[in-house]
Amino acid sequence: IVCKLKQLNTIYKVLWGGILLAPNQIFSEQVLTINNTLLES
Repeated sequence: IVCKLKQLNTIYKVLWGGILLAPNQIFSEQVLTINNTLLES
């Protein structure tokens, strides 16, 4: 379980970095939508 949490944390950091660094605003909005969906579920 701990291993999976670390993996998810890494994936989340990569996605968050993608939001901050994404040159394409549409991509940023898609990632934000995915994050919101994950938070709501």
